[in-house]
Amino acid sequence: MPSWVDDLLQPGVLIPCAVILFILWLIVRSAFKAFPFVAKFVALVNTLVGTEDKPGIGVRMDVMTNELKGNTAKIDAMETQMDTVHHELTTNHGSSVKDATKRLEEQGAKTEKLLADHITETAHWAPMLSDLHQTWSIKHRNN
Repeated sequence: MPSWVDDLLQPGVLIPCAVILFILWLIVRSAFKAFPFVAKFVALVNTLVGTEDKPGIGVRMDVMTNELKGNTAKIDAMETQMDTVHHELTTNHGSSVKDATKRLEEQGAKTEKLLADHITETAHWAPMLSDLHQTWSIKHRNN
């Protein structure tokens, strides 16, 4: 064996070297285990403070607040439009579209009944009208 190995294997040298190597191993192992936590912490700080490429959370919150103010105006305008539509689609004693539709449906039902009554009343004239039509159309063709 070389002399440096014999010197290293001496009890006064071997134990301190083993302790130093063990401590170094613990430090390296702890650093590898702590790396994900440190990376997440750095990402959190970058998110809060911001970088050149991405603004921090304060700037983004200002932007979102301004967008929400714009959306609030849009929502108010939509509510006004919905109120108008609601007004037209509910009955209000004659001035809404629903009231006008109801009047038209009632008038259509009356007209339908009048037509059905007329057809019933004039059913006995159908044969006479048919004969008259045939006679008239034949005379008209011959001329």
